[in-house]
Amino acid sequence: MYNVDRYGDIIEARDRIFKEVKREIPKLIKKITLSRRYEIRRIYRILRGLRDLDVRLYNRLLMESYEDILKLQLGRDYSYKVFIGRYAPDLDYKYIEVGEKYISDVEGGFPSLVDRDRVYIQGIYPDIDSTSMALNILIEAAKELNIYNDEIDLAIKNGLKYLSNRDINRDGLLEQYYNEDWAIGLYREGSVLYSNAVYIKTLENAFDLYIDVDREFSLEIQRRLSRCYEKIERLMWLKDHYIDSISSRGGIVDRYSLDTTEMGETLIYSRHDKLKTHLNTLIKAVEGIDGRWGLPAFSPSYAHIYRVFKDYIGYNGGVVPYYIVHLAKILLKYGFKDYSRGLLEYGIMHREILWRYGNISKRDPDLGLDTKIEILSISTKLIKKDVDI
Repeated sequence: MYNVDRYGDIIEARDRIFKEVKREIPKLIKKITLSRRYEIRRIYRILRGLRDLDVRLYNRLLMESYEDILKLQLGRDYSYKVFIGRYAPDLDYKYIEVGEKYISDVEGGFPSLVDRDRVYIQGIYPDIDSTSMALNILIEAAKELNIYNDEIDLAIKNGLKYLSNRDINRDGLLEQYYNEDWAIGLYREGSVLYSNAVYIKTLENAFDLYIDVDREFSLEIQRRLSRCYEKIERLMWLKDHYIDSISSRGGIVDRYSLDTTEMGETLIYSRHDKLKTHLNTLIKAVEGIDGRWGLPAFSPSYAHIYRVFKDYIGYNGGVVPYYIVHLAKILLKYGFKDYSRGLLEYGIMHREILWRYGNISKRDPDLGLDTKIEILSISTKLIKKDVDI
């Protein structure tokens, strides 16, 4: 049963955080349009949360961001300097500038970061998640802003072709190399469930866009989606949970990973019995934290801690508030209301940090805007539900 005062605290925090968000969204738009320093993943997360929270702010950010993101797609006659490899073991962890041949070879992909006239790819190849999220933004712009045209159509199809080419062994799952997703320092490679879940969401969105304008292409999208889903179910389910990844050498990486909650954003996994069982397994891990809700993003963490980059050490065995809050969101969606409440309170307390590792924490340069928006979305839904107070 909820304590009246504690429940009132959530309402008070929601109102306070909403004021913070309204102040920070214009600053983010300036980062995109003027200083041009941002991360595609962050823009997508913020848009995803705003869509259900504030349509006016959502449309404003979508309108201001999609044109700039469209220009970032890699291909011929590229106008930005491209640097790759800062987190790639094969390139000695150093950024190197690449030329036209590389850019042409990865046509359709998107960089991880943009900084004025430079773009950065953290591994060897454009990330599956950054590319998928950039395509989601373009698809949403085409649908929500009614701006579907030949330029956006070509960009989406080139992006989907790039992603399809990341199915290196042609088994239906996309493969990546080291540190080619958000969890830098975890050294994930091979078929990563998180990346494939984000990819499935992109395929779903693309299918919805093309079903009325290019039926033949929509059917091809549906085939890719079904094949990816079937392989996840066949290869990545283990007893009572989904595994984190399958390495390129064929071994399974069996640990709980909070970013597997991205599956809960897809339509194909809505009301899905196995995903609900998986979430219940995550809850057992939450219960083991002795009521503090500081659940590490991954457990067990990557063993070779000395190889983890200082700025991202919290992604390897530390607590990441964004995915704590995202877990709360998906648990609420699947009916685990009481656990959502405790996780939400943790997120409110730590909303402006990127990660917490023991007594060390890293402050988020964007003041946790994506985390704050998820908090607002969850708290609003939680307040609307029938609760005992």
